[in-house]
Amino acid sequence: MDITMTSTTDDQGDQIDQQLAADLKAEAIRKLNERISDQIRRECHEYEISIKDAWDKIHGNIAAFQKRKRIIFATLKEVEGQDRTSEVMRSGVDDIMPPTIKRMWDYMRSIIQSEVPSGEPPSTGLPSPTEAPRSTTAATATPTFVIPARISPARISPARISPARISPARTSPARTSPARTSPGPATTGLAALPARPPGSLTRPLTAKRSCQQINPINPSARKKSKPNTPTTTDAAATATTTSNDRAADPAPAPAPAPATTATTAPSPYIQTKGKDLDAWEVEGEDFIFQYPSFGPGWFVLRCDFGDFRPPVQFKANPFDAMIPLAMQHYNTENGCKGHVHRRREQYTADEIMQEHGHRVRGNGVNEEWVRSANHRLEIELAKTQSAKKARRQNDGSEPSMFVDQRRR
Repeated sequence: MDITMTSTTDDQGDQIDQQLAADLKAEAIRKLNERISDQIRRECHEYEISIKDAWDKIHGNIAAFQKRKRIIFATLKEVEGQDRTSEVMRSGVDDIMPPTIKRMWDYMRSIIQSEVPSGEPPSTGLPSPTEAPRSTTAATATPTFVIPARISPARISPARISPARISPARTSPARTSPARTSPGPATTGLAALPARPPGSLTRPLTAKRSCQQINPINPSARKKSKPNTPTTTDAAATATTTSNDRAADPAPAPAPAPATTATTAPSPYIQTKGKDLDAWEVEGEDFIFQYPSFGPGWFVLRCDFGDFRPPVQFKANPFDAMIPLAMQHYNTENGCKGHVHRRREQYTADEIMQEHGHRVRGNGVNEEWVRSANHRLEIELAKTQSAKKARRQNDGSEPSMFVDQRRR
């Protein structure tokens, strides 16, 4: 008996020692992991500061190069047709890129292949080099430039579907009132739809009619349908019958209160239909200005044809009071040399901005940067005008403040 108890006690002691050793090892690994993670985070922060500016510039150059390639292929398609263009692209012409971009691309591909664990096939689909890496919340995560696969309907788990959506017993409430409250903005993470701008060329918000305006109530009809007042003799019998009916029948549902529609305050500014442009796209190319009725920020005006042809860019203030370049360009016959603006009425300045204005975006876009960019544009324009001054004086034409890029 003593021998058995001694062996059992020894086994329990060994288990306790092993557990303590495992706990101490796990604690040591955890502290080591925290220390190494902090060091790597500091290194990532230091390198991020120096790499971010370089990446923004490289990303802009790659995007500009791809844009020029698309223009070349669009011109080829218009001149030679779709069949010949497809044959040219299949021959590998579309894969031609600057040597430096190709070296960067090969280097990123080698990093991705080296990080694939053994036993797994390397990724065959790589994203376009013009796309920026996805931002990660963890500082220690390594960007791999791999686009995640889209979730197909077949991969959606049935557990993610709410039972209320597929329950056969679900019934919708009866619509007893023509006026119903519209649901408020989504609170589940989805972005709410922006309000329609008050200066839109479509039908304004004030043109909407409420339910009471669509289906008005005629007071005279209500008076006609009112029953005659009963006599004193019939009143008691009517009251008795009514009380018996109320005891037998359930109480009717109360009339719904008139619903009030939730209205969202419209934006006080007009919105441009043109897409936003990055600062590097307009610096030294377009005159940058402010337009108060379109809100704070900086804008440029471009006459874009919507095809492969480059836009007409304004090199001076298009809405200057002395020389209204925009009004001359859009409202004068043959003012635009590449596109005919046919309208029964003249464009207003707000309509021109709404149709052809672009907002300039960028972290460094401020008044000082805009002043520097416009000053550089004025210097380049002065050089161009002085070089062509003799020829312009011979034909008696004034120097143009907006430039058609196709005539360069």
